[in-house]
Amino acid sequence: MDANATLIKMEGVKKVFYTDEVETHALSEIHLEIKKGQYISIAGPSAVASRRCSPFSDFSIHRRAASIR
Repeated sequence: MDANATLIKMEGVKKVFYTDEVETHALSEIHLEIKKGQYISIAGPSAVASRRCSPFSDFSIHRRAASIR
């Protein structure tokens, strides 16, 4: 494997939470590329909110909405 090989690549990730009263756009056209040897951290205002908004928290939804390689 190339030393700079891409391990995770996401393009155009979207996530919307719907309630009876409001539509919350948590992610809108997010692009992310992580290469071999890189360290990343994704943080949010709280552990619960970060997990709910994570592009990895519901992979089945995002797989249809974005190109994940």
